[in-house]
Amino acid sequence: MGNFKNFNAILCLILICGNYVRSQNPYVWQPSVKSTFYYQTGGVLNYGVKAQIYFIDFLRNQSAVADLKNSGRRVVCNFSIGIYERNLADSNNIPKNLLGNSVPGMYQASFINIAGYQTSGVGSVMTARIDLAKQLGCDAVQFDNYDYYQMNSVTGLLLNYQIQLSYFQYLAYYARSQGLAVCLKNNLSQASDLFNSVDFVFSDTCDGTSASCNYMDQYVNNNKAAFGISYRENYLNYIVDQDWQQLCVQYILKNYSWLIRTKSQDGYSLRCAITSQSNQNIISSSSTILGNSIAITLFAFVIIFTF
Repeated sequence: MGNFKNFNAILCLILICGNYVRSQNPYVWQPSVKSTFYYQTGGVLNYGVKAQIYFIDFLRNQSAVADLKNSGRRVVCNFSIGIYERNLADSNNIPKNLLGNSVPGMYQASFINIAGYQTSGVGSVMTARIDLAKQLGCDAVQFDNYDYYQMNSVTGLLLNYQIQLSYFQYLAYYARSQGLAVCLKNNLSQASDLFNSVDFVFSDTCDGTSASCNYMDQYVNNNKAAFGISYRENYLNYIVDQDWQQLCVQYILKNYSWLIRTKSQDGYSLRCAITSQSNQNIISSSSTILGNSIAITLFAFVIIFTF
């Protein structure tokens, strides 16, 4: 009888703990592989793009979240977790003694010392931003401007791999506990270690063939969506549409969701897309032997934004 009572007690504890764990980890949305998306983190937001998912800078455009949600879009809310930006309302909550060197190419921005983030005040600023994302109705958060542990001579800070990894994992766990999905942006060197901490990935450094894309394959192969952008300014030798179509082939065959666009936020954007379902079937069965001329006939751009 004593053993039976002990069994009941253990079973009860398991059920209680199980309910606690579920309450700490509410449902988290996960985008489907090959979802359509639009990415704009500056300028006047274009609402007219036919895309299932919008990536936006929600701190500077808070009203856009509700507008996009009301139109049936999912919203990924991007914000910096490693850079102090003077023009943000909550920047005064970051202690000035934690600021490193100025960020090259960014106006009134400095690197943040993320070491000791749990006690320094940095962590609380970032979790407050996550709370705001939840309050506004964001579906996911995308952490930006933090991958600089290998740049101590530039940042003026003393950071290492583990500090950066721990910082991201801390914020990712908190976001997920609030029911928000987490997107990994770039950060190639830590992508494998962060696989279980994030729900999908984004890259604007992958060129379709190099090792900079390998981590995205790992995610897609495990049913986690991969999104990305190729900037026209990085391909100055690409002149005609066929050049861009050939670039698109690489991403589509990998099941990435991809845009070709200018670095300017008000420039045009082209979506890599397949012309028909029958073409998809042909590509799936012949992906290893497609020649350039055949690939060009099977793929086309869908223009989604033009100025």
